[in-house]
Amino acid sequence: MTAPNRAALEQEIKQLIIDSLNLEDLTPDDIDSAQPLFKEGLGLDSIDALEIGLAFKKKYEVTLSAESEEMRSHFRSVATLADYLESQGKGATAPAQDTAQTTATGSAATVIPSFEELSSEQKQIYAQLVEIITSLFDVTKEQLTLQATLFEELDLDSIDAIDLAVQVQKKTGKQVTRETFAGVRTVYDVILAVEKLLKEGAPATGGTSSSPN
Repeated sequence: MTAPNRAALEQEIKQLIIDSLNLEDLTPDDIDSAQPLFKEGLGLDSIDALEIGLAFKKKYEVTLSAESEEMRSHFRSVATLADYLESQGKGATAPAQDTAQTTATGSAATVIPSFEELSSEQKQIYAQLVEIITSLFDVTKEQLTLQATLFEELDLDSIDAIDLAVQVQKKTGKQVTRETFAGVRTVYDVILAVEKLLKEGAPATGGTSSSPN
């Protein structure tokens, strides 16, 4: 890819990050291409990574997998994301339509019930989450208590969160967005989020559903 095209691609990636995360106080010029996106760099978190991953999948039709250590390295910075897109034969595209605005919602502490207190639908959702999480990650069913925290106790990371969201979208046939998992911290939070998604979520474009009904 020529230098002008590479520069255009990096600018497009920066704008996509800004738009998908509603970072109104930033411009593409504020983001250095080599700057780490997470933690000590731009300071993004796992929920941000989920939204970025979904935005990239929609815009560039790239396949994301949390199982690949190489894939994790691609999400290190704008430059490494551009490297990955180039390796997939993707370049800067025509300007996309405005990204829908999402509102981050803080969540109050959730009272977590016992498994027996779950509704039948919630138990079905839990069963599918067990299937997804144990097949994707180094996590056992015994670890998947309702109280288990995703990023501390189950040791999932930013790219794992993206992969989980993609699989939930495939299973439910509903469009997963940043708002879907805003404030999610525990397995029970995920159950509630998926339950709400099934009731209120928009259909995923081209998605297939095997939702619990």
